[in-house]
Amino acid sequence: MLVPALLLLAPLAGCSQSEDKPPEIIRPVLSVVIEPRTIQT
Repeated sequence: MLVPALLLLAPLAGCSQSEDKPPEIIRPVLSVVIEPRTIQT
């Protein structure tokens, strides 16, 4: 289930970087996605 979430966040993160703006909304989301991933691994 994390794969589709990452696929959706990838283009969003790319757009934010292109706009040269800090992904304030993406950062917490990535944290929530990465934390459980790290625990599972």
